[in-house]
Amino acid sequence: MDLGFKMAGYECIAAYDKDPKAIQVHSKNIDCKAAKCADLSIEAVDSSIPQANLLIAGPPCQGFSTAGKMRASDDRNLLLQAVVRVAKKTKPNVIVIENVPGLTSEKMMLHYHRLINGLEALHYTTKTVICNSLDYGVPQHRKRVFLIAWDNKIPFVENVSLNDMKKKVSVNEALANIKPEDKNHAPKMLNPNTPDYVISSRIDAGQKLCDVRGGSNAVHTWDIPEVFGIVCAEERMILELIRLLRRKERRRKDGDSDPVHVHRIKDEILFPPDIYIDSLIEKGYLRKKGDCIDLAYAFNGWYRRLDGAKFSPTVDTRFGRPKYFLHPTENRGLTIREAARLQTFPDDFIFEGTETEQYKMIGNAVPPVMAQVIGVYVDRNLLNG
Repeated sequence: MDLGFKMAGYECIAAYDKDPKAIQVHSKNIDCKAAKCADLSIEAVDSSIPQANLLIAGPPCQGFSTAGKMRASDDRNLLLQAVVRVAKKTKPNVIVIENVPGLTSEKMMLHYHRLINGLEALHYTTKTVICNSLDYGVPQHRKRVFLIAWDNKIPFVENVSLNDMKKKVSVNEALANIKPEDKNHAPKMLNPNTPDYVISSRIDAGQKLCDVRGGSNAVHTWDIPEVFGIVCAEERMILELIRLLRRKERRRKDGDSDPVHVHRIKDEILFPPDIYIDSLIEKGYLRKKGDCIDLAYAFNGWYRRLDGAKFSPTVDTRFGRPKYFLHPTENRGLTIREAARLQTFPDDFIFEGTETEQYKMIGNAVPPVMAQVIGVYVDRNLLNG
């Protein structure tokens, strides 16, 4: 966020993060008067926070994300209210808060309304903007919510709209011209003698290893017998039937699938299925769940190969691991520099720490170009340059 707002013309006078490695990297890449390692859940930290025209906040999103468990009681959710506490002390003209769209969901509405009510009590007007980064020059699907709040005395004049700043960039465009000697770029090709390599070689652009979905983008484990085991025609029919029934015939309110009763398979199959079901359990394709059975590999997608002509999935902390994400044309994961490119970090931004720490910083970041767009939007419409 700080880098993007700097690109939009702002000056960073202070920055805070609980992660010392993030502060170290921030200090080496962004000209900021004071970057400090601090836990903002502790009110005593407030005394060190200076006044500014603009307060930017990116509270942890894990508790609100649909990719996680969305626990309303997650302790990290409380950091959302720290923004109100800091705003009360520093009285910025404008506040920008970034998070995931799950924050505005019915399940999390208590946190969301508490935040808005707290800001309005401090005499701020609020505006919620939900946008996908891919519309603004970021080569990835990354839907985010920005809550913008401004002092009631400041007029909002729409000199520029977000629609005016739309731009599309593909994965291929983002990854073009990376040189072997570039910083944070060390490709690690998969060993041809490993199952990872065999699986990766069967995954085309835009595809993923996925047993729970159909369609051309899903490659099933039973389509790669050299790794997962050979299945006969009858076994394949049973696997495909279970894939359909587990999502079509629901018994629970939560989740998106349920194990399948054996009698339902018998209702649909024209031959006695028991011997084949037992065989699939032995081979590891199926597993028993009480009086039901389910697919053993019930994940939504591994080994996702990026499509160079399109947009990347949301860049997260796992982009260096081939089991989760694959390079568009090579059998390997994405390098740190490639993940950074997809997040729109410039090549002169250097990450440090272990590889895990670097991928974490990239995956948890707001794409700088997206932050720049919001920065220009605020500057032109609220702060008037």
